[in-house]
Amino acid sequence: MRKYILGLFLVALVLVAGCAGKTTEPTTTPTGTTTETTTPAETETTSTETAAKISVGTLEMNGKEGFSPAETNIGVGDQVTFVNKAEKATTLTVKKVGTTKTITSDLIKVEGEWQHAFTEAGTYEIWSVSYGVKAKVIVE
Repeated sequence: MRKYILGLFLVALVLVAGCAGKTTEPTTTPTGTTTETTTPAETETTSTETAAKISVGTLEMNGKEGFSPAETNIGVGDQVTFVNKAEKATTLTVKKVGTTKTITSDLIKVEGEWQHAFTEAGTYEIWSVSYGVKAKVIVE
């Protein structure tokens, strides 16, 4: 049920984002009539911002191959779902860089999920001791 709701949320988010970036401009045809044309808004987006928009909310743990994506940006208060796509159950450790604060997940079964809300701005390293791989979450 969670996956279904998350899927619906992501579809709605894509639809809203697609509509929000359009503007309407009047155009005059050769016959002298005026029509309105919808064109995409001009925005500058870095590759990091694009990756974050696509992946916000979910990080996959893929065993020895690491996390997908390996780095993402989110907002303060955003919740991330970690999905275990590896061959065995694992735990994850979340550490805020520059502090001694760490959080360890429950055991995440294969195809299982663990969710964590990031309530403070900063850079966080997430790692799986089982596979020795890391990811980075930047909270702004």
